[in-house]
Amino acid sequence: MKEQCQVIEKLKKEGKLEEMYNTVKRLTMRKTRAIAKNGMTDEQGRIRTEDEDIKGIWEEYIKDLYCTNDRGREVEIELRNYEEGERDNGGPNY
Repeated sequence: MKEQCQVIEKLKKEGKLEEMYNTVKRLTMRKTRAIAKNGMTDEQGRIRTEDEDIKGIWEEYIKDLYCTNDRGREVEIELRNYEEGERDNGGPNY
């Protein structure tokens, strides 16, 4: 894999973007095909092969990854700061 990454970096430096894109696509398609063929394991340890089941597994993974309670608190703070800024006519305070 390290060698493949080096090839991709070299193609980028040389400006061979289409070849770089095709190389990345070829590498990622292998993984996609393997998932479609072999399925994915859900939280209960069962192998799932149906598209809808696999989508559900990815959805849960993304939720767990990005929607933690800590992040929810950060979003609340950002929203509150934004709303307070709106009352102050927005923009930076210099």
